[in-house]
Amino acid sequence: MTISSVPRIVVVIGSQKGRSDKSRRSALRSLLSISTKRVENVFPNFQTLDFQDWEFPLFEGFQPHETGAPSVEYAYDAIRNASGILFGIPAYWSSISGPFKNFIEVLSGPAYDLPYPQRTVFFGKKVGICVVGADALSAARGVIQANDLVCQLGMFAVGEAVCIGNPRDDSFSFEAAIDKTVALIAELAMSVALDCREKSP
Repeated sequence: MTISSVPRIVVVIGSQKGRSDKSRRSALRSLLSISTKRVENVFPNFQTLDFQDWEFPLFEGFQPHETGAPSVEYAYDAIRNASGILFGIPAYWSSISGPFKNFIEVLSGPAYDLPYPQRTVFFGKKVGICVVGADALSAARGVIQANDLVCQLGMFAVGEAVCIGNPRDDSFSFEAAIDKTVALIAELAMSVALDCREKSP
């Protein structure tokens, strides 16, 4: 597993809102942007992979390097060199979003072409999970599915997943959501920083 000497957390923002219309705001993107900024004074090394910013091919059963897509190579290298990863995942209709699942599949390739145990670019990485759903049930099931993915990929979940139902609901508190996300990021940052310290000569 390749890890940079300075620990870096890759923040995956799995929302495509704003790609075609920049005036459309994403609660997930705002949440992760604000939360990482509040942690930057003690852990300044974040890299963002935002689905709004780049085209990603649909999964066709190829290994990642067979796609020939620059966006895949860029994302693959970012994940490969990450000390930790924060998954920001939208959830709709009782499921994690299709674009996020596609992201995982494209970067992992088909499991049947990998040696046992299946080792993808995500293998062995520590990860925090943040799911924002269109409703409470979608968010809850999204967390379950995200944890299943993390287990299948051989990753290690850090902290308690942030699970947010409909952010447009009158009872929703954005500040409370930020507090939970900041706590998760801080726990992930501390964990990867300790790992890097133990690995340093």
